Amino acid sequence: MSQLLTKSDGFKEEYCCSVVRIGTLTPVEGSDFLAKTDILGTQIVVRKDQVNEGDVVFYAANETALNEKFLSVNNLFEIGCREKNANADEVASIMKEYDENYRAEADRLRSKAKDVKGRINSFTIQASKNNNKIKKLQKELDEINAGQKEGSAEELNAQIQALKEKVDASTAKAMKLTVEYTNLKNKVEELVKAGKPIVEKAQKLCGFFNKYGRVRCITLKGEPSFGFVFGVSEMAKFCPEIADFPIEDYVGEDFDTVNGELFVKAFVPPVKPQNVRKSKGEHRNKKLARFDRIVEGEFSFHYDTTQLTRSMHLFSPTTDVTVSVKYHGTSCIFAKLHVKEPKRIALYKWLWNKFVDGTGLFKSSRFIDYNVVYGPVYSSRTEIRNQYINSTVNTGFYEKDIWTEYGDIIYPYLDEGMTVYGEIIGYITGTQKMIQKHYDYGCSKGENKIMFYRITTTNEDGSKREWEVDEVYEWTRILMARMKLYGNPNWTRIHPIDILYHGTLGDLYPDLNPQEHWNEDCLQCMKNDKEHFGMEELEPLCKNEVPREGIVVRICQDPVTEAFKLKSVSFLMKESLLMDAGEVDMEMLDNYGDIAQTEENTNQENN
Repeated sequence: MSQLLTKSDGFKEEYCCSVVRIGTLTPVEGSDFLAKTDILGTQIVVRKDQVNEGDVVFYAANETALNEKFLSVNNLFEIGCREKNANADEVASIMKEYDENYRAEADRLRSKAKDVKGRINSFTIQASKNNNKIKKLQKELDEINAGQKEGSAEELNAQIQALKEKVDASTAKAMKLTVEYTNLKNKVEELVKAGKPIVEKAQKLCGFFNKYGRVRCITLKGEPSFGFVFGVSEMAKFCPEIADFPIEDYVGEDFDTVNGELFVKAFVPPVKPQNVRKSKGEHRNKKLARFDRIVEGEFSFHYDTTQLTRSMHLFSPTTDVTVSVKYHGTSCIFAKLHVKEPKRIALYKWLWNKFVDGTGLFKSSRFIDYNVVYGPVYSSRTEIRNQYINSTVNTGFYEKDIWTEYGDIIYPYLDEGMTVYGEIIGYITGTQKMIQKHYDYGCSKGENKIMFYRITTTNEDGSKREWEVDEVYEWTRILMARMKLYGNPNWTRIHPIDILYHGTLGDLYPDLNPQEHWNEDCLQCMKNDKEHFGMEELEPLCKNEVPREGIVVRICQDPVTEAFKLKSVSFLMKESLLMDAGEVDMEMLDNYGDIAQTEENTNQENN
């Protein structure tokens, strides 16, 4: 790999840039200048006058955030944050005419319209309250007239008539103000329309990226486009050395760093910090020395699942695979592994260890203050929940530690050296909050389920054995039977992995020609396979109408420990809309929490 285009230590294949060659361009129906093409198995829409078949370009994956300097020098920020662009002064000079002649007056009229709308609401509320009073008095009057209640009908009639006059007066005032409000709104629209040519002129000098530099899914003429394509000339404005770079030699290479500077990262909407109450005891616990339980080499987080669209070259018609449903929940890991259990030692040894830990000196002379035993390790996707004996685990995103909750349920059934990986779906226990918005997976409010998708065990020589998917399924069924036999009601919260297909890809799609574009055709078949995989269909397990997230493909007896995910387009579109609204799920925060931190978070921590 070139020294110009490199991978950082935190490189994520799913959220990076790639050097790609443009393939076949298919015209977009209803457009004279748009075309669609596939890049790394993903559709993207481009302009035919800017991109040609065979061009070597850079491709930024969907839901990434691009380097601010790159966007600035190429004037790619949208007009709303035009001050970030290199041509900010030029755009400002154009917008000055609009600001002075149209925006100022439009803002003044909007403010006036807002005040009028407030007065309309006030009169409407007043009329509504009086109407409610009239209804009560009318009911009382009807009871008096029917002889069911004693009272003065004449007095009630007078009260009702007085209230009706007030309602009529309030309604008349509201209607008069409504006319004024409508006129103000029309004047604002006229000003905006008159100034539109100026704004459009300025917009042509700007791009379409928001202040976070997010690459998002957009729909053009009904065609979804995932990602962003740009050429060498744009990259050269950010890194001049790229102009003389032999780009043709690096087609197919991925990178996230350009000339030593981070160029692309996963986009995560900024989130407000959650205020978690802490007892005085928890504050005192911070002063205790933290004891790391984990024995090096014993525990492994789950590997990153690779995008199938980027990896179809690894498959052939004879590849034996297992395909399962991909659930939209939160990841969890439970293990029964060798851990360090603290033991009492002599006072002088304890004081010596305290000196070593505090200074970092004489580490080789530190006294052993623990025993190695089998014990529990609970984890979310990227954070061990019980790594330290003396620290209280933060409940985190959900304000409840659902990982430890399930860990305590599952741990008694684990064998020594076993690690199980799963997905928790449904609601946060005892609350009306869903683990992933709208995805209830058939659970009632306050309830959830867990699905195990991966298991590893430790061999006698210390190596790890990766279980096949069908073995994971059978273990789960046995676990449920054991729990039920011993009267553990939590067996109903276990959901075996849904295996959709097991066999070769050639048998799955026998009509595909293995000699001509088989990989591309097979991928397209899988993307649209409603019969076998329910792709682009609603998730049948959910009571809410939500799209199935997708599928996970594993190669049977694969010497490389990996899995491949394929998300449905409808799910990606829904995910994009949620991110547009600033909503972020647990998996994003767990994987890329550092990106989501805002100045507000930092300031709160400093305080």
